[in-house]
Amino acid sequence: MKQITIILLLAGAFPIAKASPTLPSNDTIFIFRKVTEWYYHAIYIEKDKKSETYKRAIDFSFEEWDRRNYRSQKALVEREAPGSFVKRETFDLPQNWLPLYKYKDKYYLYDPSDGQCSRTMIKSREYISWGMEGPGPWPMKSVKKISDTRYTLELLNPFDHLPSVFNHITIHIIDPETKMAIFEYTSQDGFYHFYRLFIPAAHASNFDLIVNYCDKQRQMEFQFEKIDYAKLLDNRGSK
Repeated sequence: MKQITIILLLAGAFPIAKASPTLPSNDTIFIFRKVTEWYYHAIYIEKDKKSETYKRAIDFSFEEWDRRNYRSQKALVEREAPGSFVKRETFDLPQNWLPLYKYKDKYYLYDPSDGQCSRTMIKSREYISWGMEGPGPWPMKSVKKISDTRYTLELLNPFDHLPSVFNHITIHIIDPETKMAIFEYTSQDGFYHFYRLFIPAAHASNFDLIVNYCDKQRQMEFQFEKIDYAKLLDNRGSK
């Protein structure tokens, strides 16, 4: 059971429960809307950066659920690898990162129907990723600044029976102004190799928010367009 929990946490594939956002206004741009006798479901674009929905979506504060699961996951790591949370230099890397998604050739933040999945924190002693069990901390073995646009993180995997946990992250900064970055993840056995697009929370206001709202029950998550990471990296290299 522990093996399954840890893999899902690191993959960041499953979100956690959250409070409902405020209802959209009359001038909201709707992507999808459905009203039934059982529920109201809407997927819409939130442009108001001062709305409660937007502010909550980019807030990294830990609620009680977050604190409880963070402590539980950290205790599990510390039992397997005592003293592994050692302070590291993180250079000029921002701490709080939010994933970006593509819709009609534009990038958006996303407020899922269920949770705050895939948001990330890079702290001096740990890399924190939100997954099925909330925020999970992982000790950092090393942080290197290769250049102004490339950094590498080596994470400690204290679970020898889990070779397919990603433990190497290369951060490619593709926009020096906003610090928009591609995170390239690799597992120690080479089984996992994937990319995610992130923006520091400090620059989140450069992007609108797509909200997946339902007043009664969880809904399927919105299917975004695929991001051409190779093209983004090539364009970055040509600048």
